[in-house]
Amino acid sequence: MSSQDKKKKGRSCWPGVAVILCIAFLAFLIWVHESEIVRNISRFFNVSAAVVSALGVVAYNLRNRVVDFSRYLIDTRKDFEDLAEETIDSCRYLTRLVFFSFISGILCMLAGVCESIWMMGLAGCAFIVSTVAYVHILFSFDKLEGAILNTAVENRRRIEKEKRKQYIQDGIKENPDNF
Repeated sequence: MSSQDKKKKGRSCWPGVAVILCIAFLAFLIWVHESEIVRNISRFFNVSAAVVSALGVVAYNLRNRVVDFSRYLIDTRKDFEDLAEETIDSCRYLTRLVFFSFISGILCMLAGVCESIWMMGLAGCAFIVSTVAYVHILFSFDKLEGAILNTAVENRRRIEKEKRKQYIQDGIKENPDNF
């Protein structure tokens, strides 16, 4: 399995999780649609509107960090073209997540105001998809940070090796009889 196939497999996993959670939430709503629990769910959406909007803001900040980190990696790694392409894809994904979080926040706010079971179902699914997508981004971002740290360690080792080599060369020049 190539690294590109592994990346695609990891990316295709999270929509399935979101769909399963949405189906479970919709089944729960159908089960409790006649009870007092609906009013409490409506209150939940008042809070979730702020949460999902905050996730959008955080995703936008992550987008900026991805660009900064990728610029560092592009300057220091040989596979800079692949990295640039992945960065563009990641930024597009994060931009869509920011936009979807904004829409999800509006839907959650509407579900908190009107106690329509249909609006709650739509807002709940939007909230679930936004949250699962954000969690997916966090794990992807962790991978990017690992690549940055590995590159920094490789650069440091290279510099230390060059310093040792220069130190030995200087020693040979100063004391040729000792070598």
